[in-house]
Amino acid sequence: METNRGAHAGRKLTLLIAIPIFVVVFGGLFYMSLRLSSQVEAIESLNRNLVDEMRASRSTLDIITQSLSLLARDTNDLRSQIGLDPREYPISQLDSGDPIEEPNLVVQLWEVIQTVQKRDIEEQRQASFEDILASKDFAVFARSNGLTAAGKDKLAVFLYKGLNKYLEVRYVHETGSLAVTFPHTTEGVSGKWNPEMADSISGTIVAVEAYYEQAELKAGKLREIGSNADILNILGEKQLSIAAPAEDESEYYLSVLQGKKVFLRLSLRKEDRRYYAGESGTDDFAAFLPIAMKAVDRIDPRSDREKRVGQAQDFLTGLFAHPDLRRLLQSQGLGIQSDPRENEYFYYYDITKSGDKIGCFAVDKYSAEIYMTDKDEVQIGSFRGLTGVETIVKKN
Repeated sequence: METNRGAHAGRKLTLLIAIPIFVVVFGGLFYMSLRLSSQVEAIESLNRNLVDEMRASRSTLDIITQSLSLLARDTNDLRSQIGLDPREYPISQLDSGDPIEEPNLVVQLWEVIQTVQKRDIEEQRQASFEDILASKDFAVFARSNGLTAAGKDKLAVFLYKGLNKYLEVRYVHETGSLAVTFPHTTEGVSGKWNPEMADSISGTIVAVEAYYEQAELKAGKLREIGSNADILNILGEKQLSIAAPAEDESEYYLSVLQGKKVFLRLSLRKEDRRYYAGESGTDDFAAFLPIAMKAVDRIDPRSDREKRVGQAQDFLTGLFAHPDLRRLLQSQGLGIQSDPRENEYFYYYDITKSGDKIGCFAVDKYSAEIYMTDKDEVQIGSFRGLTGVETIVKKN
């Protein structure tokens, strides 16, 4: 019995000792677990921040790369304008993180040498072309055909007789020859400059001469418009005039004007030998005359302000003639004078009763606005806002 009691007491003692130890150990493990969890969360937060920073850095790098690419393209544009060949820039190295190589001085020096060489070649070509133009044979050819040269660019020249372009001479540097074309024809001559080529060009010039002779005959018809009685009557009504006949490289023309302001050109264009009134054209002068007359008749030489005032007056005139308004006026023994009085500032349309003025419609000569006045011409209202009038007023 004593032995059993001793064993039982030993187990109780062991249990009493084990419980505190278990509590301490479990509490320690729980505390360590909480700290570890907090540290893991902190690490994950740091990792997320690092990822965000990396993404932002990558976006910034992309923007920088795109900007440098645009800068490289613009630099190549500038290089081409000064005669340098385009070059490749190591923009792609930004993505890989590799260092950008320093510019190769030898390559740059060679590019400069190539530019100098290119300019020297161009100067040699231009000199070869100018030698041909300055040669005695070319001078005799131009003089015998009554032609004078006018430069177009370094390797081409136009030859004129008066204001008429007769041919274009272009230097073909690959072969050292000339390519000659003629305006208003499909003809062309090419080859090395020599007497045979000069004769061939002179033969084609005859056709160009005939073209311009026909144009000159048609231009003579155009000049007759300046003395046409019907057109002169229209011009007189509009206080317009026709300037003296004129000519330039592209056309013969008559200018319809008032003072120095040109309203219309009546012309014969050299490129197709057609008559034009503005952009309306025809080959036949008889058909052109009524076109020209209509174009002149459509001219409105008034200023923009005068046109707005005229629109306001036309509006009132149309309104006064309206049957409903006339019926209302008659029912009250009223009338409106259709011919306006005027002073420096207004046109007045009198409203009358038994022949006495009781009020007016007034059109402002500067704003084109329409007013109502009393018999003493004191403004008592405006037409602003009325349907049909507001459109006119808004144009002011």
